[in-house]
Amino acid sequence: MKSKSTMPMFVLLVASMLLMLAASAAALNDRVYLGVSPRAVLAVDLNGDGDMDIVCSNRYNSSISVLRNTGDGTFAPPQEYPVGGQPYSLCTGDFDGDGYPDIAVANFDDNDISVRRGNGDNTLGDRYDYPSGGSQPLAICAADFDGDLDIDLAVVNWGDTTLTILSNVGLAAFTVTFTTGSIGALAGSICSGDFDADGHVDIAVSNFEEDSIAVLINNGDGTMAPAVDFAAGDGPHSVCAADLDGDGKLDLVVANRDSDNVSFLKNNGSAVFAAPYNYAVQEGPHWVSAADLDNDSDLDLVTADYTASLVSVLWNEGAPSFQAGPTAYAGHRPVSIAAADLDNDGYRDLAVSSVTWMSIVTLRNNGDRTFGPVVLPPDDCCLPPNIGDVNQDGSCDVSDLSVMIDNQFLSLRPLLCDVEADLNFSGDLDITDIAIMVDYQFIGLHAMPPCP
Repeated sequence: MKSKSTMPMFVLLVASMLLMLAASAAALNDRVYLGVSPRAVLAVDLNGDGDMDIVCSNRYNSSISVLRNTGDGTFAPPQEYPVGGQPYSLCTGDFDGDGYPDIAVANFDDNDISVRRGNGDNTLGDRYDYPSGGSQPLAICAADFDGDLDIDLAVVNWGDTTLTILSNVGLAAFTVTFTTGSIGALAGSICSGDFDADGHVDIAVSNFEEDSIAVLINNGDGTMAPAVDFAAGDGPHSVCAADLDGDGKLDLVVANRDSDNVSFLKNNGSAVFAAPYNYAVQEGPHWVSAADLDNDSDLDLVTADYTASLVSVLWNEGAPSFQAGPTAYAGHRPVSIAAADLDNDGYRDLAVSSVTWMSIVTLRNNGDRTFGPVVLPPDDCCLPPNIGDVNQDGSCDVSDLSVMIDNQFLSLRPLLCDVEADLNFSGDLDITDIAIMVDYQFIGLHAMPPCP
């Protein structure tokens, strides 16, 4: 192996700026670089222009990012807003009644939630923090739980396994009005809906360690009856509510991380859920969403398969019948998915948060039960004619240099292609390769060498 060489100081200075540069630019139409460790993602029209924008929580940046849809499914550079420590989950609702969507975030480290009101122009207002009422809040959802026509919040507190209701007391101010006892070990994901059709919003929570879903029925005043558990698969990590079989009752669907499948729990009425039907997906599903992806009026399922670094689609052929659909690569370690029509073509696309790519990746729905185009790293990994396309997006640019710096100094992102990054053919990615890339991008003394 060739020994590592030193690099001129000006190159180091240039290289240190590249992460900031990459954070302010979109790399092609299907990827937008965000903060460190993006987690929950949601699609919402923040400025009322009819285009679905994207909001994402950034766990280690203690921030949320807002991505404005430019109208064709591409997005402006993200605007970042500070929140509390380690924001895992977020939700949206018109908390102050002004007609604009607001954002609420569960802050794991600070035992509180942050609320930022939407200004109606794709910007968010001042930050307001409220105690979560429990330890290590992990998941959050919004609904009118107490029936007063204001949007309240429900929070799952991972540290003490409780659920709290934060009532909206006006103008997006919240106070804890109800706390459960333990709802199960390693309670993590939450969804809401009127499961017993009594006009009041109920709650379901995934219990990772107990392989079950806890259902809490609303007493009609924003308090909840004791949880009733229903079996799921191994390691349920995400739960959502949807009428999958079209009978007018809200069913539950669960992504089971440890059994690599999805469970469909049919609502038999009065919030009594049947034994699960299970459907295989790829390894390590962390998230599941329900949406009509093929415009046949049935709700399909899509999962973010963290371990496999894939997205899996299950077509609803008349629940409980689901057909395995395409799998797609949407960045390394996907953890969350939002389904929405991002490019206004009448079909719901997918926005996926990729932890190690520190990006939101969008998969366009082609309208024929396929998604893409998706750039997959080939077996030999080098895309002719030249090396340097480290992130395999079809071009050698600043985003590739950003990935190299991340990998070399911060260990935040893996290399999709080692061959593309070894610019001096030494057998290793080292500071010399970064110097060559800086020279290519900013100085122009050398061109990228051809694929070996």
